Amino acid sequence: LGRRAGRRRELRRPFSRPSLRASSSLHAMRSAGGGASSVLPQSLAEQDALHWRDAKFRHFRDEMDSALAQFVYAQEWADLIRYLQRMQRILTKYAQLPVIPDKIAVAKRLFQCLNSSLPSGVHLTTLQTYELIFSRIGAARLARDLAFYTEGIFTLYRHASYQVKPVLLDLFERHFVTLGAGVVPCLPGLVLALLTAMEDVGSEYHARAVRQLDQLARDAPIGAFMSAVWGCLLRNASVRLQALHYLAMRFPVGAAPAAGDDGGRLSVSRAAFCPDSHGGVLRSLVVALQQGDTLVRRTALELLVHHFPLPRTRRAELPQGERGTAAPALLEGAARSAVTDSVALWPPPTALPPPPPLGADARAEGRGGGLE
Repeated sequence: LGRRAGRRRELRRPFSRPSLRASSSLHAMRSAGGGASSVLPQSLAEQDALHWRDAKFRHFRDEMDSALAQFVYAQEWADLIRYLQRMQRILTKYAQLPVIPDKIAVAKRLFQCLNSSLPSGVHLTTLQTYELIFSRIGAARLARDLAFYTEGIFTLYRHASYQVKPVLLDLFERHFVTLGAGVVPCLPGLVLALLTAMEDVGSEYHARAVRQLDQLARDAPIGAFMSAVWGCLLRNASVRLQALHYLAMRFPVGAAPAAGDDGGRLSVSRAAFCPDSHGGVLRSLVVALQQGDTLVRRTALELLVHHFPLPRTRRAELPQGERGTAAPALLEGAARSAVTDSVALWPPPTALPPPPPLGADARAEGRGGGLE
């Protein structure tokens, strides 16, 4: 009877789950021991879920929510600086947590502080806050959350003061240029900002921008990078001259990639340097000749004359919407820029190394070699 009564008490006893502190200590022991590495989370979402269950993260989230709520009551720019400094103190207090609570609201308030009408003091404090966030979340989480944190950063350079520009270039160099293939979603904005920095010819900003563009060409996918450069030439009138200068400086010589650094030329093929040559590249050059100012037209004509041989076939293989557009644009640009002599000396295909076929559906090796 006694044994039966004890068994009944054991069955009535509620099931006890392990506490959160015990489970977190178990994960810590496994990570420290290294023997059970297969049970550790592999994805960022699983790692973030572990941090969200931490007791410190709940305090971190409450304090961050309180700091974000103050931005609604800002009356002047000094209030924004004070609220940003409070956010920085909270981030420093919980520096051991590599996650940001309510990252959408945080990115929204930081974007609010990058308004071009605000003084440089607000911009500097905002960039310091970005530096704290990017340093703690790491490259993998930054590449995942680029859509949130890049809003307003790339367009700031055009309106930035001389105190803000070097800090902004430092932020690009440390956290964006080094992302490798992860930088592809924000390449158009980043390339636009760096081309804008090339406007200050002869300054340290110009040299740093060119160096970062070269690093992007080496580390990021070359097709995505060159599409971003040609896209800036096509769509952004404010950086057309800088884009043409960079293309002229880095245009590869010959059909095959160079063995080393050939006077600053990129060690890529012409096909990789000019992706979609019958589409985006041609439209970019035509728009530069038609809508650019005198200096832009002259630079575009020099790029054409030096690096694009005449077509090898009589019939031009242009897209349907571009037929009959390239030649008038060329003649009009030559007439306005007074460089008709250079156009008359445009080299035939035999004067330059034969480029590889750039068209996707070119059936012969000699087709698609130049600007058709």
